[in-house]
Amino acid sequence: IGHSHPHLVKIIDGGACPITGHLFVVMERLPYRNLHDARDAVPSENYSILISQVASAARFLEDLGLAHRDIKPENIAVTDELDKAILLDLGVLLPVGLSDLTDAIQRPFIGTLRYSSPEFLDRKEQDTTEGWRAVTFYQMGAVLYDLIMQKPLFEEFSEPFAILVEAVHHTTPSISGGDANLMHLARRALVKDPATRLDLVKWSDFENAAGPPAASLEDRRKMILERQKLSRVTRPTTTELAQSEVRRLFLQRMDQFSRRLDTRIASVLAELDCFPLRSCYSDTGPNDTRTLLLIFSADENMGMPYVLAIRFDLSEIDYNEGSPQYMITCSAVLSDHNPSTNDLLQGNTIFKGSEEDLYSSSLLQTKLTDVLVAYYDSVESNPIEASEMRRLYLQGV
Repeated sequence: IGHSHPHLVKIIDGGACPITGHLFVVMERLPYRNLHDARDAVPSENYSILISQVASAARFLEDLGLAHRDIKPENIAVTDELDKAILLDLGVLLPVGLSDLTDAIQRPFIGTLRYSSPEFLDRKEQDTTEGWRAVTFYQMGAVLYDLIMQKPLFEEFSEPFAILVEAVHHTTPSISGGDANLMHLARRALVKDPATRLDLVKWSDFENAAGPPAASLEDRRKMILERQKLSRVTRPTTTELAQSEVRRLFLQRMDQFSRRLDTRIASVLAELDCFPLRSCYSDTGPNDTRTLLLIFSADENMGMPYVLAIRFDLSEIDYNEGSPQYMITCSAVLSDHNPSTNDLLQGNTIFKGSEEDLYSSSLLQTKLTDVLVAYYDSVESNPIEASEMRRLYLQGV
């Protein structure tokens, strides 16, 4: 409030709600589409104009000691003429050097994963002007990528979540088919290492993107040296390529195994026909394990007055030359409320082997009925107290 910029949404008011105490920011409502929705309609000759305008707004914030943190196409309004950009969503502004003040509740990540630099995704960004400038340059490079390539950055790595995270960390996006100067700028801005990024990109590169190409001999020499350095820092080694592909395939296997096991458990439960209604949640655990959490509703008609939760943790213990060997642990609790994954400790190991071994056996049927028997035994011997979380004992292998 009290400052304005032609390419920055206006803040009308802000403060704390006297009733809830929640902080709020009131910004002007603009009657325009965002750049994500308008992308296909923007003529290519306007790309440099729009990115230079976004850069001028971001630099204006930096001069005020602020970092935007979430520059992306959805947070950029474009006028109907498609020649003016306005940076939106100032609700995530951060005073540089005061991150603890702004993120008082210590949220683990503020931003949009697809458009966030690796160091920002890991919350390892430097809380300095230069540190946040590196994040801003990366995000503006991502916006430029979307315009040039006419698709979201890392679109081919969108699912599952772990694959997208891996791409942000290790995949250098391919950029082609656009203006040579803009493509070169986007490639430099999307360099993974923040220090190298700042060495390769300056504010003037974005702000002068709409200007004429470098004409002097020194400028052209500088551009050649930049491209040579970019080639050195972005060229993956054969070992890196191999490791990246191995990891991608590993994450893919884990997600596929998790989905297939979820489907098989649902089929087994339908066959048994003795469990109440359930909800199923899946998540990624430490060291790229996968967790399935089944929560069965209390059902007095079935003699089950408490919620039953079963947690399965899945890990790959050996690739075994293309026949992966997995380990599954299982734990279960009963409670008077819906527990979360963190409420259940990792349980005993119930299986080690291949998927074929698992699905050709009756192990899932046996363990699920074991859980239900343990539930009834526990409730009948000693009803649980309010807010108690009682663990059920399951025998391991």
